Amino acid sequence: MTTELIGKVTRIGKVKDYGQAVNWGRSWASNHKFFMKVETNKGEILAMVQCRADDTRWGFKIPKDADRQKPFVGDVVKFTTHNLRESKDGAKWASVTWNQSFEIVEVNQKAREERDAWVAEQKAKRQAGVC
Repeated sequence: MTTELIGKVTRIGKVKDYGQAVNWGRSWASNHKFFMKVETNKGEILAMVQCRADDTRWGFKIPKDADRQKPFVGDVVKFTTHNLRESKDGAKWASVTWNQSFEIVEVNQKAREERDAWVAEQKAKRQAGVC
């Protein structure tokens, strides 16, 4: 049974590699995911979303052409999960694997503008030699 959830993102985490060693430790099978906390009509949902990511010198980054982009705080997302698991502390967890859908329904334009302004500021500092 698949549950569809729609809600506003209240917290977002970094992309991390939750992969594992394969071929008796000779190879690594990457499994990139990011964390998000979403306020839905079923309450607060904590979700781990599988995504595609590249390893850069600043950490894992999702390519611009990837299907699943990391949302910003304030974005409205729609995703499906097979089951909501409840942890010992009462939090509801969802796992959004490649078999489930994930999309950003409504974007928070203010957050994107703030990020672009911050990036421009950091670039100016770097070019001026302040950093």
